[in-house]
Amino acid sequence: MSDGEWQEGSTWEALIFATHHRLSKLTILVDHNNLQGLGTTEAVASMDPLWRKLEGFDVDVDVIDGHDAALIRAQLQRETERPHLIILKTQKGRGVSFMEDRMEWHYLPLNEERYRAALAELDLA
Repeated sequence: MSDGEWQEGSTWEALIFATHHRLSKLTILVDHNNLQGLGTTEAVASMDPLWRKLEGFDVDVDVIDGHDAALIRAQLQRETERPHLIILKTQKGRGVSFMEDRMEWHYLPLNEERYRAALAELDLA
């Protein structure tokens, strides 16, 4: 899920259901990059810090570096007795200078030139 999705009522309804039924096998990953389709999450409907709101439910919440694959894998192995939310603090477009922290890359397509430039910046070319 994204942090922007937590500005919608259906996510909270689902969380209420999950906690009521103690869905211990449920793990929810939240990409927390502070951007959503209409702008920053702060400007649209601030809930910062989102994890403080989530901690008010009967869930386990961990806030981690969302760019650390090993840490994410470790958190996914963690067994809990109630729903588990992992907040992945990320940066939109990290590692690609023209994409970093830019809301429009939620939906803009890459042309061939931009695609190759992105790969080069990520050392994937």
